[in-house]
Amino acid sequence: MQNFKIFTCFGVFTLLLALGCQKENPITTLATPSIEGVASDRSEGEAAAVKARVEEIIAFRDAVHQWRVNPAGNSMSALDAIEKTEIAFNLFLGQPTKAFESYEWIEQDIAVGASANWSPTAIATFFDAVKALVSEKLNGGNRAVFIISLGNPSVSDVVSKVRVNLHMGINPLDKVEPYAFHDGTRWGKAPIGFTDPTPCGGAANTDIGAAANQQIGV
Repeated sequence: MQNFKIFTCFGVFTLLLALGCQKENPITTLATPSIEGVASDRSEGEAAAVKARVEEIIAFRDAVHQWRVNPAGNSMSALDAIEKTEIAFNLFLGQPTKAFESYEWIEQDIAVGASANWSPTAIATFFDAVKALVSEKLNGGNRAVFIISLGNPSVSDVVSKVRVNLHMGINPLDKVEPYAFHDGTRWGKAPIGFTDPTPCGGAANTDIGAAANQQIGV
């Protein structure tokens, strides 16, 4: 799944940047986004790969809708089903390029079957469990999904579970004020900042994080 994760970040984030992540009432409609112009700043081969992956995820989401009423079809690797569910929610709901006033990090486990392969019914059940959790956390306040990450199945208390890591944004910002860096911040707490070890603390943590964010254009 690690290789899929790398491509997921590349493909989904490229698409979200292209689309601007503006979606109305997303958890209800889950409207299919346009994929024209996806990865236009990439090479022809990369753009084609991203577009193909996005089309694959949209087809998966559409299949889940069908499996709710007619669970006919072949089983799928649990890891593949989890991966595609993660990408689908990031594709249709994620807003990683949007700045928010504050953020909330939510971790919750969803019980799943222990089988390495899931039936269409099991996949639809898992997809809907993730959707129910997201719907619950979106309810109330001006909230949005910043990004969602799903873990591999693991056994806890004799039950197989998937960990959902949900990063929520609260109160979107139309304008982000430039961060005012502190003068003379140091990595360490020593008077001159070079004593070994030099734990990063205080204002330096904030400055370093802000510098990293500004470097990638957040």
